[in-house]
Amino acid sequence: MHQVPDGKNPVRSLSIASDASIVVAANNRGTFFSWKLEKKGFEPLQKVDAHNGFCLKSLLSPDVR
Repeated sequence: MHQVPDGKNPVRSLSIASDASIVVAANNRGTFFSWKLEKKGFEPLQKVDAHNGFCLKSLLSPDVR
């Protein structure tokens, strides 16, 4: 199973797809997380160690599906 934020490192940025299908977040340690939104809740999709430092912003393309 994909990991989720541990609660120890603050989330710096959160973005939601325009159709509310996907949520992405970046934390204070440079890690990026994504989830698929479903009626039953959040389904973790991916965790990426994107940077060695904190991320300022996580963004989704307007045409994400």
